[in-house]
Amino acid sequence: MKYYTKQFLQSEQFYDRFYLPDISLEHHVIWENCFRKLGTHEEAMKIINSNYVSHCKDYFIKDILFYEDLSKYILDKNGEISDLDEYIFLKLRYYGTKFLNIANENRNFLEEERKRYRDNSYPEAIIALSQSRFHDADVVFEFKDNVLQMIFNPKDHEQRFKFYGIENWAEKEFMKKNPVILIEELYEVSPRGFVYNTLLCHAEVDGENHSELSIKFTDLIQTK
Repeated sequence: MKYYTKQFLQSEQFYDRFYLPDISLEHHVIWENCFRKLGTHEEAMKIINSNYVSHCKDYFIKDILFYEDLSKYILDKNGEISDLDEYIFLKLRYYGTKFLNIANENRNFLEEERKRYRDNSYPEAIIALSQSRFHDADVVFEFKDNVLQMIFNPKDHEQRFKFYGIENWAEKEFMKKNPVILIEELYEVSPRGFVYNTLLCHAEVDGENHSELSIKFTDLIQTK
């Protein structure tokens, strides 16, 4: 199972500004104007609408969750971004809340997994890897004799893990492009089988700056 994928990241970039309380667009404009001093109510509405249109152009893409549903309201018959109104604002809040519920469910599930590893006498290396400690860590991959070594934060308080029983390993181009871990998750899939999923940011490869990586393994040791 993968919770944190490129699709999740792209969806979060779009929806995170729509985690809004149960208010109308009118009250949202008043609230924003109160804190940001945008001018008259009409001027504030124009600024908020302009920011909304710009945000949609940047992040409302076909890969995100609920795109087909929300596009019926956001896009006009020519496929252009419609100006913000009360009904569109309602739909943005609805799908923003829907996505937030998914994000919270993911976080809760993974926190339960982390607790399960800590409370049930798993090997120290498994516990360490399961705790999501390597967010924003640089990482280097070394594969030799069917053993994968991942070096987190090389040369800077580095930590090294060796993965055994690797399945279907293949070096990817992004691994040479200074990858940084954005999100990580560890799952136990059998009595002697684990999957370590990561979402990474890196220098551009074929127009992409993010990649997913799943590592299936049977044993793990931390050497440093």
